[in-house]
Amino acid sequence: FLLFSFAEVNVGGVVWRERDIENIQANESPKPKASKAATNDKKESPVRGGNPLAMKHRGTPVFAISGVPEHVRLELAKKIEQLKGELASDPNRYDPACTHILCGKPNRGEKMLSGIAAGKWLLSTKYLDDSFEAGYFLDEECYEWGNPKAVGKLTALASAGDLETAAAAYTWRTRIANDVGKQDGAFTGFRVLLVVPKKDQFVRLLQSGGGYVLDVDPPFIHSERAMAATHCFVDRKAKLSSEDHRALAEAGIAVLSIMYLNAYLTSEQLPDPNSFQLPI
Repeated sequence: FLLFSFAEVNVGGVVWRERDIENIQANESPKPKASKAATNDKKESPVRGGNPLAMKHRGTPVFAISGVPEHVRLELAKKIEQLKGELASDPNRYDPACTHILCGKPNRGEKMLSGIAAGKWLLSTKYLDDSFEAGYFLDEECYEWGNPKAVGKLTALASAGDLETAAAAYTWRTRIANDVGKQDGAFTGFRVLLVVPKKDQFVRLLQSGGGYVLDVDPPFIHSERAMAATHCFVDRKAKLSSEDHRALAEAGIAVLSIMYLNAYLTSEQLPDPNSFQLPI
């Protein structure tokens, strides 16, 4: 059965502010495909043409909204509809079909981190207010958190954590857009074993960034599928036996703290995996 919870939970350095769905089997499946609205290059928002102020995204934009009061979300949704954009299907959880995420300020909820991992545009809600006033979707860069072109346009972020998340969002979007090796997302090339509670949350996060989660549970020592992994992420509350740990290490699989995922997505420079390596 499904058990829904809206409480904030800090797991692996990630504050899961979005709705959790527990007791779901973590499926070994590829990155979810975006909807036709997110990939249709022929259907475009009004006033694009050669207008240098118009939206850079090609096709119909699909917006997710994060971290705003309900009445603000409803107002933003109306403006999106009037500008001929679309709203993400699930208001409480990351939708892989979305192309842009609107927020009052960056946060480290599941929806936001999944968007960063996928290289989505992370924009201030001011973007939609100004676009509505202009009558068409504007160029995103002047409203993108972490983008140097947005300096002076957006409200200054006060906390170091917010600044770090904003910078990471911009860095990952541009990296994923330009780096062939990361074209599917921040976790392209990752084949992952998870030894964590609330496993389904991390499955969604990794899949959003192009990672592949192996549906294998401990013990790993005699599993050929487990030995095909590139990483094994372990939560401090979970238990990985010394036999499994040694077998994974001998197979060249990085056995790291789950905290590595948070640092990997939100640090200005890619973190050194050795700093997160767990002792046998």
